Amino acid sequence: MDVQVQFPAERETQQIAVLVTKESHCLEAIFEAWASGDIDAEVSVVIGNHSDLEPLAEKYEVPFHDIGDDNGNPDEGALLELLAEYNADLIVLARYMRILSPDVVFRYENQIINVHPSLLPSFPGAEAYLQALEEGVRIAGVTAHYVTTDLDQGPIITQRAFNVPPDSEVEDLRRLGQPLETEALLEAIRLHLNDDVAVHRGRTRLRDPESTDAQLGAPTDLNDMIPDRPIDGLGEFVADQDEELEADD
Repeated sequence: MDVQVQFPAERETQQIAVLVTKESHCLEAIFEAWASGDIDAEVSVVIGNHSDLEPLAEKYEVPFHDIGDDNGNPDEGALLELLAEYNADLIVLARYMRILSPDVVFRYENQIINVHPSLLPSFPGAEAYLQALEEGVRIAGVTAHYVTTDLDQGPIITQRAFNVPPDSEVEDLRRLGQPLETEALLEAIRLHLNDDVAVHRGRTRLRDPESTDAQLGAPTDLNDMIPDRPIDGLGEFVADQDEELEADD
């Protein structure tokens, strides 16, 4: 049995480890938010299963470690060693296109956040935008969630949605979705770092909804567009009929 005890509260600044493959947009957004002070933590290391994003890490003077072989298969022993070395409090999968083993997931329970290009639980897996097109959805979206051993099924933190234009191709959905991927991911990171979100029975909740203006889903303006009637049982005619029936009884 391997037992590790961490005391992140003893450190003034929480440490973030970012895992990447080849897509740069989420890592770039994390670096920009960190540099501007929008993330109250230290991006201490970037770990990849390919070396493509090492120049981006070098630009921000953050150590980069490539733990993948020629086919991109990661060495999870090396991954665990690096996470321990850099005292990771939060692990962010910034389009890390590999499934983490239970050894990693259980060791960092509710400390790993992933962003997925669909409105989960719909379309888990590697080809979410393609699946959305094949199913003919009118609204697609993205989800930031905690990682569990069930693929893309962990507790949902934030989601964003967008309309699917007619005759779209997969690349069209990527162009629409990627900025929202970064937005949902950054919101989830902030909520986690501020300890604003809790996980209970596989679902997340805000500890104090009044203390944060976080956008968990669609913009609140959408609420004003939702009609308030009819609602089952509230129609005037039905209500009148019910009253008449009661009077007859």
